[in-house]
Amino acid sequence: MISVTDYLLLSAILLNENRSHGKEIFESAEKLAKEHKGSVSYGSMYPALDRLENEGLLKSEMDRPRQVRGGKARRLYSVTGSGQRAVRSFESMASKVGARIRQVMA
Repeated sequence: MISVTDYLLLSAILLNENRSHGKEIFESAEKLAKEHKGSVSYGSMYPALDRLENEGLLKSEMDRPRQVRGGKARRLYSVTGSGQRAVRSFESMASKVGARIRQVMA
């Protein structure tokens, strides 16, 4: 099972047409988190991306160098099929837990 932070990072990549650089991932994940009064730590993002890649939920490749003078290649991330299944599983679990909590609170 993935964590909330993992869910936000994977969702951010998927929302960016399943191809994102680190800065884009952070900005999108932070925007998603802030919509629900949360946040994402930039310092923990890259270790989480590395872990998700090691678990087979993400893949990455080096993009072409940017066109600016002295531009460097950046790592480009995409969510694998396993990652997409993990996102759906997280959403299903959250929905079921939410339904049970609403029953108890009614």
